[in-house]
Amino acid sequence: MPAGIGETLREARHDARIELDEIERTIRIRGRYLAALENEDWGVLPGEAYVRGFLRTYGDYLGLDGAALVDEYNRLRPSAEPDHVAEASLERPLPESGDRFVRRAVPVMAGVVAALAILFIVLAVTGGSDKKAGGHGHQKDGKAGGSHANSTTTTIPTPTEASVTLQPTGTVWVCLVDHAGSPLVNGETLTVGDDRGPFKDREMQLTLGNGEIQISLDGEQVSIPSAGEPVGFDLTPQGATPLSSSARPTCS
Repeated sequence: MPAGIGETLREARHDARIELDEIERTIRIRGRYLAALENEDWGVLPGEAYVRGFLRTYGDYLGLDGAALVDEYNRLRPSAEPDHVAEASLERPLPESGDRFVRRAVPVMAGVVAALAILFIVLAVTGGSDKKAGGHGHQKDGKAGGSHANSTTTTIPTPTEASVTLQPTGTVWVCLVDHAGSPLVNGETLTVGDDRGPFKDREMQLTLGNGEIQISLDGEQVSIPSAGEPVGFDLTPQGATPLSSSARPTCS
């Protein structure tokens, strides 16, 4: 019978004769999280993204295939997406009593719609005759009516700066520059716990060595491809726009 994820990690560590505290100092993942991975106690971890990032980093450190461990985790524990729950609830059949209520409600609603249509026609006719009879009076009141039409509305100003925070979920190379091209994160290799930011500027450009990171832009999470290849973004108050390989900053 093949070993589970936790047993595979634990056996590899024992074979290498390495203690958890030594690994914690090296890869910057807390010992209690490493122990939780070995015990498959997923609830101790701070979130699904961290579980995957920790598995990949810990597995690679022990000489295992970290990506394969993540794939096995995804196979055994697929993420529960809120949309799936919503779709499931929509697919449930209505109870029989609910069906009877719908059948009864249809003719009632049809009658209401017909009554509203008749009322609309009556109001249109009487309103038109009143307008012909009292046209001059309405012109006198036009000034008062115009004051309402010209009333101002409150608008929310567009932010002039974007706020960016970086939270690695694994080992990732990061280059972040401001609108003038000056480095904010100058080509650093970050690991879990090496959070950066918040950085604020009207525009920032970012290059990542892979997708092992969470990006918060003005409090919203930026969607990042999970592929282990470089990606880049232009970050502004209007949102995150992917950059082509030639447009990404290099921090060189």
